[in-house]
Amino acid sequence: MAHEITVPRLGWTMEEGTFGEWLKEDGERVEVGDPLFVLESDKATTDVEAVDSGILRIPPDTPQQGDPVSVGMVLAYLVEEGEPDPWTTGPQPRSEKKKEESDSAGVPVLTEEKEHKTEIPNTPSISPRAARVAAELGVAWTTLQGSGRGGRIVERDIRNAVQPRKTEDFISMKVDLRGKVSLVTGAARGIGQAIADRLAANGSRVIYTDIDAKGAKEAVSRSEECTSLAMDVTNSGEIEEVVAQVVRDYGSLDILVNNAGVNTLEHRVPIDEFPLEEWERLLSVDLTGLYLVSRAGARVMRKQGSGRIINIASIVGLVPLRLQCAFVAAKAGVINLTKAMALELGPHGILVNGIAPGSTMTEGTRQLFYGEGGKFHESVQKLLDHIPLGRPATTDEIAVAALFLAAPDNSYMNGHILTVDGGWTAGYAREF
Repeated sequence: MAHEITVPRLGWTMEEGTFGEWLKEDGERVEVGDPLFVLESDKATTDVEAVDSGILRIPPDTPQQGDPVSVGMVLAYLVEEGEPDPWTTGPQPRSEKKKEESDSAGVPVLTEEKEHKTEIPNTPSISPRAARVAAELGVAWTTLQGSGRGGRIVERDIRNAVQPRKTEDFISMKVDLRGKVSLVTGAARGIGQAIADRLAANGSRVIYTDIDAKGAKEAVSRSEECTSLAMDVTNSGEIEEVVAQVVRDYGSLDILVNNAGVNTLEHRVPIDEFPLEEWERLLSVDLTGLYLVSRAGARVMRKQGSGRIINIASIVGLVPLRLQCAFVAAKAGVINLTKAMALELGPHGILVNGIAPGSTMTEGTRQLFYGEGGKFHESVQKLLDHIPLGRPATTDEIAVAALFLAAPDNSYMNGHILTVDGGWTAGYAREF
């Protein structure tokens, strides 16, 4: 039986590559481990080796040097002596289907790629296959978040846009939070919304809070068991009222996620030039606000004798970045406040842990990340080059960490900071 030779995935984020050349001739005998063809990804050029043995048969429509190829595409076959060519006796290879799809769209792949490279400020680039799928499905891709290398939009991003994730898609860890009441700050969008959605999908009744009351209400509209409340984390009176209302309406407060935070976009300057009012603004939200919400939540949890507090910090609280003195100081404070709270509240059955996300693609950071031509700004790309995974996190990837910390079975982790950064803090990833 013929063995298909397909395009392998060279790294987790690869969806497409570029075909180089065949290293064996059509009709030549191939053994396991023999180099078959050259494949180029966005990270490396590799000689792909055979995983089976047989006679190499290359279809007439096989990709040529420089052609884009997608992961899983059938390039050729290995057959036994005397066996007929598979493309004459069975289903057409996927490489031909790719050609048919291109023809039916009326635009060659290379032309389509050129058209989609129009320089639009603050929009990502798109792979040829993703562009074709977007055209077929009528998806406006310029506002999507790319999950490929360098923020590039790949096919899965297009398909996710037209097939919204169902509730069961979020139940990947089988965490049973039924009967639990959660309050998430800064839940109108981004990481906060992703965490709130995860908790809700796993059974918790979630209160989405945000200073943006309209945004919080829109974020919660998909969950019947959840609600939203306006809350300014710098207003202690408002915080006390919200927490009291939650206990009054639901009877408990089991999980508190301190996510609300801000950063400075304009004042990326040394400390001797950093404005005092901006320093006070960042610390009042990112550190003092977290303290105020935690204080109100801890009072309820101490009476219950149980609870989880999850604080969203940042890797800059562990490894500072220059020209962000206030944000760095605030997040370092969050990390040590988390540990102090764990020491104080642990004896009362309350577990306090934190998450230090790395670079994460959100609605807010999107405008900071992308420059002209759908590529990351040079400074952003330099930062991402230090990440072994080579890309920013998605909000869902941060939310999974929060779900882990909230899980009832995770009952002995206390005072810990989970780094979710793609390996950025593991060490220096680039070659010297």
